[in-house]
Amino acid sequence: MEKKIEKEKWLGMQFSKFRELDNCENPAKTLTKRLKNYQKQTKSPYYRFWEILKKCELHMTNFEQFNDIDEGRYSFTEDSDIDAQNTTNDKNKRNICSFSYFEDLEDLNDRQCSETLMWAHYGGSHYGIRIDFKIHTSYKGNIYKIGYIESYEQDRQTYKSQKELLGNIERILTTKKPCFRYECEYRAISQNNNKLPIIIKKITLGRRFTKENVYSQENEEKSFSDDIKNLGKEILKVWKTGVKRGDREPEIWAYKTKYSPEPQPVLNNAKEIK
Repeated sequence: MEKKIEKEKWLGMQFSKFRELDNCENPAKTLTKRLKNYQKQTKSPYYRFWEILKKCELHMTNFEQFNDIDEGRYSFTEDSDIDAQNTTNDKNKRNICSFSYFEDLEDLNDRQCSETLMWAHYGGSHYGIRIDFKIHTSYKGNIYKIGYIESYEQDRQTYKSQKELLGNIERILTTKKPCFRYECEYRAISQNNNKLPIIIKKITLGRRFTKENVYSQENEEKSFSDDIKNLGKEILKVWKTGVKRGDREPEIWAYKTKYSPEPQPVLNNAKEIK
């Protein structure tokens, strides 16, 4: 069965969402400019990021918008009364938001490998950003942990009736092939919400935001460039003029060089919200 997470538990979990932005020569300057002129790019990934900062919420969509062609796949017997279109309609009644929870990986190396792949596949090859967040208590839907079936073709459940199938829609929408295990995925699923309210805890800029190609202790100890500092301030400026969920400003982190093992805080003045 699908693994539904109790609200008491998910309220204490910090999840991660990777967002792709455009490939460009100077990502820091470009993002700063786009955040200031958000009205002119309502269909761009920059506007979606501005919305996340301003409204402290993530978009929820239906399964047909996901990147895996096998999303929502199921099997049924030849003598069943399954109505495929009716089933599709029922699946589309659910809005979904996907995100990661790397704490499920106890091995540090496994965690680092998963995060590296997520940056490559969903963070625009480090031209994008990572948002670490908690789900706000006002969310009324459910949170599920994705189940990765070891042998997808053999282990996937076969349904014999429409009633049985419709009673397992959440299971179908939270089952994936084992090749996606690196995503450490959880999903918010709701029939009543198309936005997921969040508390933004931390925003990490991808490695391509820095121009420094050489990793060294000397470069690790240098201050961030003005471009990155200005971007950090602009991100907080947008957040401060919005919903401002949570009791503290989000932390802004970035990499000192393209090959730094870990990001560092850009601004060291995270303040409590009065």
